Amino acid sequence: MLAGEVPFKGTAPRLIYQHQDATLPVDKLTHVPQPVIALLEKLLEKDPARRFQTPTELLEAIPRVTAALSVGRNVTADQLQSKADDATTPPKQSPRGLHQVLAGTKTRTFQWLLASALSITGLVARLVFLSLIEDLSSINEALRPFRSKRALLFCLLKA
Repeated sequence: MLAGEVPFKGTAPRLIYQHQDATLPVDKLTHVPQPVIALLEKLLEKDPARRFQTPTELLEAIPRVTAALSVGRNVTADQLQSKADDATTPPKQSPRGLHQVLAGTKTRTFQWLLASALSITGLVARLVFLSLIEDLSSINEALRPFRSKRALLFCLLKA
C-alpha cells in the first residue's frame, strides 16, 4: 500500500499466483528511498530462508538502512543481512540512548499499571452495581404484597 494501490490485480487464481511466485512490483514505489525498498524486499522475500530469521537480525538491519539513507547510499537486500558492510554498520548505543530506552520502559510499565488499576476498578464497580440491583430486586419482592398505596399506608400506620 506504499504505492497507494494494491500490489497485484486480477482474478483470484491470478492473485494467488502473483502473491506466491511473482516478483514484487517495486517499480511503483518511485517516492520511496532505495534502502527502504531493499528492506521491504528482504522482509517480503518469497523464500523464507532468505528472510530475516530472527527479530534481532531485523533490528540490526534497521540502523544500516537509516545510515544508508543519511549518506544517500544504496544498499542491497543481501547487504542488510550481512555484517561485512562497514560503511553502514550500526553505531554503538550511547548511554543516553540506553537511558531513553529505560525511561520508555518505565512509561510503559506505568501505562500497564494504570490500565490494570482501571480494569480492576471497573470490575469492582460492576460487582457493586450488580449487588445493588440484586438488593433492589429483593426489596421489590418483599413489597410485592403492598402494590397499592393504600395497602402500604395501612401497613405502615398499623406498625
